[in-house]
Amino acid sequence: MIRLLALLARDAFAAFGWRVPALVGLMVLSGVLEGLAVTAALPLLSQLGGDGVQGAQAGGVVAALGRVPVALGLPEGPVGVGILMVVLVAASAVAYLAMARLAARLQAAYVLTWQTSVFSASLAAGPAFLDARRGGDVVAAIVAEVNRVGGAFYHGCLVLAAFVNLLIYVGLALLVSPATSFAVMALGAVLFLSTRPFMRRAFGYGEAITRAQGDIQSLASEGVSAAKALKANVAEDAARARFAEAAGRLAEANFRNSFDVQKAKAVFEFGGAAGLAGLLVAGPLLLGVEIATVLVVLALFVRLLPRVTALQQGLQALNVLLPALDNLQRLREEARAAAEPEDQRPLPPAIAASAATIAFRGVSVTRGETRALDGVDLELPPGKTVALVGPSGSGKSTLVDAVLGLVPVSAGRIEIGGVALGDLPMPAWRRAIGYVAQDTALLSGSIAYNVRLGTEAGAGAVDEALEQAAAHFVRRLAAGVDTEVGDRGARLSGGERQRLGLARALAAPRRLFILDEATSALDAETEAEVLRTVARLAGDATVLVVAHRFSAVRGADVIHVLENGRVVESGNWASLDRPGARFHALKQLQEMTQRNPEASACAE
Repeated sequence: MIRLLALLARDAFAAFGWRVPALVGLMVLSGVLEGLAVTAALPLLSQLGGDGVQGAQAGGVVAALGRVPVALGLPEGPVGVGILMVVLVAASAVAYLAMARLAARLQAAYVLTWQTSVFSASLAAGPAFLDARRGGDVVAAIVAEVNRVGGAFYHGCLVLAAFVNLLIYVGLALLVSPATSFAVMALGAVLFLSTRPFMRRAFGYGEAITRAQGDIQSLASEGVSAAKALKANVAEDAARARFAEAAGRLAEANFRNSFDVQKAKAVFEFGGAAGLAGLLVAGPLLLGVEIATVLVVLALFVRLLPRVTALQQGLQALNVLLPALDNLQRLREEARAAAEPEDQRPLPPAIAASAATIAFRGVSVTRGETRALDGVDLELPPGKTVALVGPSGSGKSTLVDAVLGLVPVSAGRIEIGGVALGDLPMPAWRRAIGYVAQDTALLSGSIAYNVRLGTEAGAGAVDEALEQAAAHFVRRLAAGVDTEVGDRGARLSGGERQRLGLARALAAPRRLFILDEATSALDAETEAEVLRTVARLAGDATVLVVAHRFSAVRGADVIHVLENGRVVESGNWASLDRPGARFHALKQLQEMTQRNPEASACAE
């Protein structure tokens, strides 16, 4: 816990600079003013005839505070002291409100800082960072864990304020009556130590809450996105059971922690009240302290008791919340370590001006324990349409990811116009690529927003791109391009999403178009229209088509057949569509599947 408290303090100071000392200063000022307001009861009692206020220390406090009203031009006697007490209480309230406002502002800013930094670091990281984690864990960190870190900041402020007040009140009490003060402090120490088991358990609860929240976020995201599949397979009960188990763990950890907080509060309130009542009786009899002095000391400690309780509860809350800070810190550092280099250079003029040859020279890519590409040698001639076909798992999508710079090459190299891909500015290279995936990623927003995503396309370019992509359905929508697509494009069909993905690729000038199963959700007529558009793209741009449906590659200039991560055949449609060729066998199998799925299954 000490390590995480130090991390919290360093992080807050790095985020807010001078505002952190200002917050501490307001805490001290509020505590001093409130403590002096209570202590001012001593001269008031003295001037009202309280002869029980005795002792060198008490007399010094009485004398010092008794002179303040006169120095401030207030009336002498009890009236002046009473006015002084009111002024001190009012000033303390003003300082407290200023402290509370600054603390609330910093807490909100702290949550915002963590949310933006973790989200930005996650986006800046290479794809391997997210591939190695459940999406729900990252989302839970950004959505839920940052709020727990904000809570840690808040409770850290409470703990610091309570500790500052503790020191101030103890100091004032010692000036009034050391004997009574030591007795009360001994009582407080006993109560504080009695709650230590609760604080030790709290850290374990915090770690359990972190794990459960990540599980809930992942299961909720999976359940919502796969709702159709769950219903189709009558698997709702299984999904509910998994979610209920994770939610139950979270509820149990929250319950146990909340009940421990109440138990600790009960110990402090009962033990404190009983102890102070005992001191009220024992002070004059056993410690030889006059009753008026005991009353003032007890008044100080009565005011202090809620601060001590807040200190204990704040420390317990920190034990629950600080694991979130540890989790966020680790996640952010891992994301930053996996960050792609920031490179704002433009592409070399020869590559930016026209399509360039894309060459694979003995390229191998390993994913986990699998070699997805194994010594691939092929070229994508500039301005031509090149197709990749092959069975599932043959390496087609991995080859596309390698061209996009989304997976590291374990051997060989990829060259763009004779320049190694790793030497190019990756953001500029990706902006030169129009990428259309099988499952088009749409964000919540309008059709126009999704089409121009990542580009500076104007309204005219958006309309033209939609027309080229055969997205004629947009014309029939009441709101047209301003129609909201819903979460992940849920209000659109698969084919409509694919056409918007193609429109996005067409909304800006490109040097390479990659169509990765981009027509798989289209009917034959729409696919034919889209393929005519694709054919017109070749020339100024190179077109790379990845397809299972062979109808999508008939017009390709070059077709490469991949199998087990290797290129096993290359040529055009006429040269490959012959008996004995692997391409021909795959094509016949697909045709057989379309005519008679059961016969195809038996053949396999």
